[in-house]
Amino acid sequence: MRLNKKGVSPVIATIFLILLALTLTLIIYFWAKSFLLEKVQKDLGQGQVPIEESCKSVGFKVDAGINSIDVENTRNVPIYGIKLFEVSTSSKKNLFELVPGNEKDSLKPGKSKSFDYPSGSTVSIGKKVLAVPILLGATSSGENKKYICSSDYGILATVK
Repeated sequence: MRLNKKGVSPVIATIFLILLALTLTLIIYFWAKSFLLEKVQKDLGQGQVPIEESCKSVGFKVDAGINSIDVENTRNVPIYGIKLFEVSTSSKKNLFELVPGNEKDSLKPGKSKSFDYPSGSTVSIGKKVLAVPILLGATSSGENKKYICSSDYGILATVK
């Protein structure tokens, strides 16, 4: 008695197994890569620390106008720029990032700088804005990379 069985040939089965293994390898690789992103470090004179830790040491004062914002750096962490949010009782709206064109123009400790809003942009008088510092750190490859601190380290100001 002979049964008429049909199945997948060994060659096709081997190809399917290899494709399955490659697919699983790629999924695991991209999943693990998200945990192993290149860390940005900041050196404040006491060695390299994660840039997130540097945000705790930032201190600044702001005076917001309708066309620009004046920032004074009151501590020892250079501030590269400012990210502005318009804040209301129910929401926080992203306005824009204010960064100098050149990395050397960072706001040094003890200095003041006026950041102009992008052309054609204004903020209404009386509005509340949240100014969040942007820091510049270095990657392990030596490349400078900007980092926007958490809103917890921002300063709330009223536009005058």
